[in-house]
Amino acid sequence: MSKEIKTLFRQYLNDNFSEEDFLLFYDLLAEKKYDRRELEEVMEEMMNEEAFVMQGGDSDKEAVLASLLANIDDEKKNRKPVTILQMNLRRWIAVAAAATGILLGGYLLLHKPHHKELAKIEKTDVQPGRNGAVLTLANGKQIALDSAGNGMLSQDDDTKIVKQDGELSYAREAASGQHPVYNTLSTPRGRQFQVKLADGTKVWLNAESSIRYPTFFEENERTVEVTGEAYFEVAANAKMPFKVKLGQMAVDVLGTHFNINGYEDENGVKTTLFEGRVKVTQPGASVLLKPGQQAKATGTENINIADDIDLEQVAAWREGNFHFDNSDLHSIMRQLARWYDIDVRYEANVSMHFGGNISRNVTLSKVLEMLQATGTVNFEIKGRTVIVRR
Repeated sequence: MSKEIKTLFRQYLNDNFSEEDFLLFYDLLAEKKYDRRELEEVMEEMMNEEAFVMQGGDSDKEAVLASLLANIDDEKKNRKPVTILQMNLRRWIAVAAAATGILLGGYLLLHKPHHKELAKIEKTDVQPGRNGAVLTLANGKQIALDSAGNGMLSQDDDTKIVKQDGELSYAREAASGQHPVYNTLSTPRGRQFQVKLADGTKVWLNAESSIRYPTFFEENERTVEVTGEAYFEVAANAKMPFKVKLGQMAVDVLGTHFNINGYEDENGVKTTLFEGRVKVTQPGASVLLKPGQQAKATGTENINIADDIDLEQVAAWREGNFHFDNSDLHSIMRQLARWYDIDVRYEANVSMHFGGNISRNVTLSKVLEMLQATGTVNFEIKGRTVIVRR
C-alpha cells in the first residue's frame, strides 16, 4: 500500500481530514490502488490504538473491518459507489454527547458525500412517540390509556383489569363458571404499550398495532390475534399451547420469546424466534423455528427460513432504539412514520442503505440529521410531513 493511503488514515483518525482528503481516499480505494493485506494491517493497527475504542470490543472491530473490506470488494467487482466507514468514532462520540439520547452502536456506515452543503433541517420538529393505547372492552366501551391513571380500570365478573406504570394486566380472582369475553388493545401511530395477559404472558405492542385476547383462557388452547408488530414472552404451560394468529398465518408455541411483524406496508409477515421453539403455519405450508431463525411468510403458501438473524435489530424497538443494519431508506422511513406519526413524501428516487443505532426518544430531526450526515440524502420537515430529497 502506498504511503499516501497510510497518511490519509492517520489524518482522518486525528481530526485533520478535509473534504479533498476524503475524496482522494475514496478515489484511491475505488481505483483499486490498495493491497488488501496491508489495508487490513493498517485498520487493525488503528483499531488497537488506545484512543480508538469501540463499544462492542473485539467483535465489533472484526465486524467493522469485514464491512469495509467487503464494500471495497464489491466496488472492485461491480464498480458501484463504495460504502465508506466513518473511522473516527471520537467525532461521532462528540456528536452523541451534544445530542442527548443519540447512541451510536460502535459504527455508522456512510456513503460517499455529494459535492454540496447539506440542507438544514427545519426546526418545526416532531416529538417522539410514547406509551399509550386504546383499550376496547367486550361491551364496546373504549378507555384511552394515555390519560388513564394507575389502578383498576374495569372489572368483568371475576377478572380485574389494572393499569400500573405503563402496563395493562389481567387478574382472575376466582372461577365463576363464566366464559371469557374478548378485549382489544390498540396502539395508534406514535404510541406503544405493554399488556400482561391473564396467564402471565407478556406482550409488547409497537406503534400502529393491536392484539385481541380473552380476559382469561379456558379449555385446551390460548389464542390471541394481532396486527402490526408485537413481541411475546409466553408463559410456559405444556397442557395449554399458545397460538398467535395474524391473518391466515398462525404461530404455535408452548413457552418462548418471539417477535412477529406483519405490517400491511411491509413485504410479508416475519416471525423471529429468540428463545424456545415455535411452529409457523399457513394454509399451504408449515415450518419449525429454532432460536435465531426467522420465518418470512408471503402469500398463503410460501414460508422462507433465514438463519443468523440480527436479533438486536429485530428487538430494538422494544428496547427503545432504532437499529439500522444496512437498512434501505424506504424501510427506515416507514419505521419513522409509525413512531413519529408522520407522512413521507419523496421528491427523489432514493435507494441508499444505512447502518447505526439511535434512541427512539429523540426528536425526529435528530434521526434525520444522522441520516443526512451521510451526504446522500436531504430532508425537510413541514408540519407532520417529511420531504425526502437528494
